[in-house]
Amino acid sequence: MKLAIVSTAIGVLLLCSGCVQIVTTQGEPEIEVRTPKPFLGDGPGDLQPTDVKGLFKAPKLDPNCYYYKPKDEWYRFSYNRWFTAYKSWQAEWWEMRDEDVPKYLQGRVALVEGKSKKQKLEDLDKRLEELDRQERLEQQQKQLEQLDREDAEKAAPNATEVEPDSKP
Repeated sequence: MKLAIVSTAIGVLLLCSGCVQIVTTQGEPEIEVRTPKPFLGDGPGDLQPTDVKGLFKAPKLDPNCYYYKPKDEWYRFSYNRWFTAYKSWQAEWWEMRDEDVPKYLQGRVALVEGKSKKQKLEDLDKRLEELDRQERLEQQQKQLEQLDREDAEKAAPNATEVEPDSKP
């Protein structure tokens, strides 16, 4: 009991004397993810059957909107990726990871933007490696130039010394 009181008193003393500071930092800003807006209206319209049993297309809502009846789930392709809305076409849309996209949806729409996220990340990694390599080369070049200047300064006093004229 005495130990707890003493340690608390020491902590308060250190805090009040300025030896201990509490520092707060701001967290990283939130990244805003683009998601399609929920649909508004009376209903999804006529659902058109597809070649997959239980999968229907809802062209009235969006040309790339699908309803899968067995799971009662809605899917939508927008911003070059798949989104899902559970139980209702009017719900919020949630982005799906590439590996979570059901097989019956894969290949239904063509990618518009070109490269996948994975390929874009790989390209960015390569670019960062190039920049790091260039930066290291520049630093090494500066260090070599500095060493050359130092060598020149050391050699310069020896070169400026003039031998006295020798008279016979």
